[in-house]
Amino acid sequence: MRDLVAIEKEGLELEAGCVREINAAAARAVQLEGIADFSANIVIADDAYLWELNRQFRGIDRATDVLSFPANDLQGTMSEALKAGLEPELGEEGELFLGDIFISIEHATAQAEEYGNTLTQELCFLAVHGMLHLMGYDHMQEQEEQVMRQKQREALGRN
Repeated sequence: MRDLVAIEKEGLELEAGCVREINAAAARAVQLEGIADFSANIVIADDAYLWELNRQFRGIDRATDVLSFPANDLQGTMSEALKAGLEPELGEEGELFLGDIFISIEHATAQAEEYGNTLTQELCFLAVHGMLHLMGYDHMQEQEEQVMRQKQREALGRN
């Protein structure tokens, strides 16, 4: 499996086991959609980095926990789009390129404490959440949110 995780925050180091778990959870989210050969970038950064991205690309002047930037313009889910003949963005090795995910380490740390998770569990959750966004899932409406929550539980092994 390709390594999806990169560390942007200077001085931040995650344990190798944590990075492996994030990679595995993100990959499961994609594989559950029937996609085997893919790549994406998951960047662990600080609040300041996500604040700037959020301001620049979404016009929201504050930090957030996770931002997803899909490489493909989807009207539905990636699996539906591929069945309908989408010619997706490709990575360097010809694999399906899904896009970029940015996760705030400060938000992840605070949320882990608030929800009673470990930092690794919270980073895995945010990575899966971001991957689902890259594949066309959203949570703006109640029905969409229910579908996305179920997919998150499946990818995280919490059925």
